[in-house]
Order: sequence, then structure tokens, then C-alpha cells
Amino acid sequence: MDRRWRVLSTSILGKECTAYCLISSCNLRSMLLFFFFSPCIWTLMPPFEMWFLFFFFARPPLCYWFSAIHTLNASEGIRNGVAKFYDPCIVAVGFSGFVGVVAGAYGAHALHGRLTPKQQSAWTTAVNINLIHTAGCLSVLALRECVDPNGPAAKHLNRAFHLLLLGTTLFAGTIYATSLGVPGGVIGRLTPVGGVTLMLGWLTVALAGL
Repeated sequence: MDRRWRVLSTSILGKECTAYCLISSCNLRSMLLFFFFSPCIWTLMPPFEMWFLFFFFARPPLCYWFSAIHTLNASEGIRNGVAKFYDPCIVAVGFSGFVGVVAGAYGAHALHGRLTPKQQSAWTTAVNINLIHTAGCLSVLALRECVDPNGPAAKHLNRAFHLLLLGTTLFAGTIYATSLGVPGGVIGRLTPVGGVTLMLGWLTVALAGL
């Protein structure tokens, strides 16, 4: 069994909360029993914080989304009491989400009235695709943590992640560029390529489950 420590150190409702849990030894039933029948949890922790920890530490399908982001390999360890964690995939997803939010705000304010209705519709579609598939990429990363890292499912999910990220960049990025006045010759032809890449990405996700 792949035994890896998950560490949560965060501040919720103004209170510092640090928790350590060996996720590989937990399951949903044990977490339910722990939280509902442990008097110290109910006494010392407000309901909001209690449920936050529950959704952080419980095993799939409910909660691996959050725990995947804070996964630490045992070899990394904890240095000076601070968990060392770096994943370029999560950095890319974070940047993609940032671009999507900025593009949405820019299109709603700075570009309001400057674009034709067709361009405005295309911009809105690009923002939606950007944000939705950013969340999709994050979901794929979370699913990747639930499978054997050396198995075929992990390989398919890795491919799916890169396809979804590439497709999002091509589809949304080219629409952003052409809407801002960049000549749409070659760039415009990349938009459908991005769409096809997104389709292939989701098919690869499905393939990982077979």
C-alpha cells in the first residue's frame, strides 16, 4: 500500500488549525465514525472547521479533491516544521484559473461596448471554457492521486491533463487574441484544434476508467 502523509495547516475563521493524517489508512466509514462519535472533536472544534477537515481527509470519491493538492511523498518529509511541496501541474492550473478570472473581468468591464455582439459572445465562450476546463484539470490531478502511480490509469490521466491544458490554451487563448485585434490568420485556425484537443482529453479521462 502506498502510505503517504497528508498535512493540513491552515487558518479557518481566524483560528490556526494543524492536522496530520495518514490518508492511506482511512476510509469514509471510519471518518464518519470518528467525527460523529468523538466528543473531543465536537467540543473543541466548531462545526464549520470540523466539516472542513472531514472533507479534506476523507477518501474518494468525496474528498480526495482537496487532499491531492496537499499530498506529500514520504521521501519529501517535513523540514523545519514546514511541509515542502511543489508541483508544476498545479502551478499551471493556478495560472490558467487566474487568466480565466482576469479575462472574465476584463471582458465585462474594459471591453464592454468595444466588441461586436459576435466578438463578445466568443469572448464569453472562451472565458467559460477557460474556467470550466481549469476545474477539469484540477479534477484530473485529484483523480491521479487515487490510482496506482505506476499503473495505466495514471498514465492516461497524465495524458488527459496535458491534453486538457493544451486544449484550453489553444481554444481560449486564440479567441482572446483575435478578440483583442491580433490578425486571425494562423491563430484563428488553432481554435478548432484546441476544441478537438479538449475532446481527446476527456476521452482519455474516460479511457482511464476502463
